[in-house]
Amino acid sequence: MWGTTRGQLGQMRNKWDRIAAGDAILFLASSHAYMAATITHKWVSAALADELWPRKRLADGSELPWELMYSFTEPVEIKVSYSDMSAAASTVRSLGTRQLNVYGEEIAAAVLGLLGTETSDLLIPPDQIDYPSIARDFDRLDATAATTRRLEQSYLRSYILPGSTGTCALCGRRMESVFLVAAHIKRRADCTLEEKNDLPAVAMPACKFGCDELYERGLIWVDATGRLKKAPNLPVGVALRYWQEHLRGRSVGVWESSPRSRRYFEAHRQSFGHA
Repeated sequence: MWGTTRGQLGQMRNKWDRIAAGDAILFLASSHAYMAATITHKWVSAALADELWPRKRLADGSELPWELMYSFTEPVEIKVSYSDMSAAASTVRSLGTRQLNVYGEEIAAAVLGLLGTETSDLLIPPDQIDYPSIARDFDRLDATAATTRRLEQSYLRSYILPGSTGTCALCGRRMESVFLVAAHIKRRADCTLEEKNDLPAVAMPACKFGCDELYERGLIWVDATGRLKKAPNLPVGVALRYWQEHLRGRSVGVWESSPRSRRYFEAHRQSFGHA
């Protein structure tokens, strides 16, 4: 298993989103790729990451979990230099040798062509991966973390969503509470213990139909006046249509009614680099 953080500005999440089962992965060090494997599974779990690895400490003293995780097949040894990789990809631009980099199909095919038939054969095609066994193993590994999440969500809901219905703080639609989550305004991973317990100021109802996901990824955010804004990288298509139909032009009531929550909205937008 391996993992990456979301990045200080959320930039690593966009890269991780592009990874898919069946992709080849190369490990780099000392001016060459030295191991190759095939991605088999991906998931998000800060709790599991914290069990495995110390958090990454940033220059400002904050810490990020390696929560964007993925598994891969048993790696095989290779040795391909960075210069040969760049030459094969026909690019003078650096392919990137630090942190996580995800290449498009054209570059990936050229670089993988350097591995040779014997090694390439060991990169397992997606239809030969034993997904049922992998899924069972991860179900067991993540059971404790899932139980913890359910308990915490129940605790939050008692404060944020006490009734059978509720209103999404972002889109303003009223609906059955089963379609709402008690979402952290400031990312939970960035909260101190005191902030996690600052209820109800640190949390808000957010609907599962799109608001919670877009906010969690930093694709929508709340500015210093309480108005909803969209990120420049909001994908064109369903996400953009959702913004146009349900969110554009809205002010967030929680920002106005709960002054204590404003610093958490500020922390959220800063964590994704929004002004």
